[in-house]
Amino acid sequence: MLSNIKYHKMNGAGNEFIIIDNSEIGFEYSSEMVKSICANSSKTNCDQLITIEKRVGQYIDINIWNKDGSVAEACGNASRCLAKLIFDEMGFEYIELRSKYCVHLCKKMDNGNVLVNMGQANTEWKSIPTLVEVDNTISFNYNFNLKELKEAMHTSVINVGNPHIIFWFDSIDNIKPEAIGPLVENHKIFPEKINVSFAEIMDKNSVRLMVWERGAGVTKVCGTAACAAAYSAMKLGLSSNNLKISLPGGVLEINIDSEGNIHKTGPVELEYTSSITIEEINE
Repeated sequence: MLSNIKYHKMNGAGNEFIIIDNSEIGFEYSSEMVKSICANSSKTNCDQLITIEKRVGQYIDINIWNKDGSVAEACGNASRCLAKLIFDEMGFEYIELRSKYCVHLCKKMDNGNVLVNMGQANTEWKSIPTLVEVDNTISFNYNFNLKELKEAMHTSVINVGNPHIIFWFDSIDNIKPEAIGPLVENHKIFPEKINVSFAEIMDKNSVRLMVWERGAGVTKVCGTAACAAAYSAMKLGLSSNNLKISLPGGVLEINIDSEGNIHKTGPVELEYTSSITIEEINE
């Protein structure tokens, strides 16, 4: 039994996280435990749980859990929140966050925000993966037989540390992610499921986005979705390589450099620091 587990409640533009430093405790979190923590509305309700597993100077090993207890490959907003926490604690100017699936290089900006190098997008169909081979994932031509998607002008599937599908519309005003999202997430064409985004081009430098996250549902903001949408828009010729992505929770800024590396920044907030016991979690 563990008691007084210290945690930090943070959000990145409304995307909510619980962060626990597990590097000295070495506790093994189970899927059921994660679900209990994330669903505890009075204390630790969140979109994802982040555990720090190892700290060696500026190199930090982490695990990322979705609220349904599944493991997430990557989360750009979680990286920004965790980096901000460590920058304030340790005075570092940069850190490297490493999960089993990806590495995020995080840099402290002069205005106090965090810039994350998310690396390069992967457009190989096996990286999504799709059930069948796909020649062109930027222009993903697949009939989902959903009337809500018939007005989509373009569709892309992209891996930016985790897999995303982006549907482009003239307007997303009437789109209901909670209705369409789970149908696409769990579609047979995606054997490992997928994150689902609905996007609208405002002009060459701005996009509106709504997201249904795999394992989390509708979220106010999703950093990797913003990165995937920006990459899709640029490759489709819809936008420049510098974009402001407006989501229900706030605005993220995305820049794609000449080598294809995706850089992301946006607001971060530490809501509070507290502690919880295993008994409280299991109530």
